[in-house]
Amino acid sequence: MSAIELSLLGAFSATVDGRPLGEFRTRSAQALLIYLACQPESHSRESLTAMLWPETSQLSANQNLRQTLYLLRQWLPEATAPNGDRQPLILANRKFIQFNPETPITLDVAVFNSLLGQLLPTPQQLADAVSLYRGDFLADFYLPDSNPFEDWVTARRANLQRRMLTALDKLAGHALQ
Repeated sequence: MSAIELSLLGAFSATVDGRPLGEFRTRSAQALLIYLACQPESHSRESLTAMLWPETSQLSANQNLRQTLYLLRQWLPEATAPNGDRQPLILANRKFIQFNPETPITLDVAVFNSLLGQLLPTPQQLADAVSLYRGDFLADFYLPDSNPFEDWVTARRANLQRRMLTALDKLAGHALQ
């Protein structure tokens, strides 16, 4: 199965099987991929349209979502399952959309949180987490006309900044000992 790697701390980058994916055709397609990767549960189409196109009529927002899904499917390769079947990386039906849970994905934010999520992270885990933090969450990404998406990004960014400062403080404490 194709392996996806997304870097969201600092400048955005995406690779599939080690190959860069290049530029997205639209910012909303990039935002949808980011959101689905960070929030792996299934999402209703209505919640996604409300997040990405809040000021648009429901009919237009639904059309935008269909077009965005089409663009993502064209841009992202299909995954090959262990049994050889081809599967889309994004699963969608009439009501729900989600990232394919069988797709191996490496998300720098998830690794960062995992390293710092230990009860007592070791100095090496702290150092590894700090090295992953290349900059603020989605530092170079902005989705115009979508306050809900920007609010989500701002909240995650603030949380990750706090975790980074705490990790640096603990790492400094270990160095002083």
